[in-house]
Amino acid sequence: MTTRKRGGMGADHITDDADDNGADLCLDDESSAVMKAVGRQIKLWREAAGLTQAELGTELGYSEEMVSAVERGRRLPKPVFLQSADRVLNAGGKIQAMTEDVAEARYPDLFAGHGASARW
Repeated sequence: MTTRKRGGMGADHITDDADDNGADLCLDDESSAVMKAVGRQIKLWREAAGLTQAELGTELGYSEEMVSAVERGRRLPKPVFLQSADRVLNAGGKIQAMTEDVAEARYPDLFAGHGASARW
């Protein structure tokens, strides 16, 4: 279950009981924008492949609800989700290439001052 609360200073707090053991993740506006953009790209690739959310979820080993939540920018996809989606949707590395952007959105403190060279 995902709960989104609007916090101070324009930050969203996402509580996701299925991801990160229920951790309360704080996403600033920039991170939220990254998540929405990633979700839009996955949706575009899925639709171009002629798959429903349920069909993509089955191919990836995730529920339809998970695919929907990622596409709406409400769930933070793990690298394996992005890698599998790239393969299933024949995206040629374009979805997988977003892995570092998602990691930076997920863990902004870890990447502060390190740019894209930091690994998670």
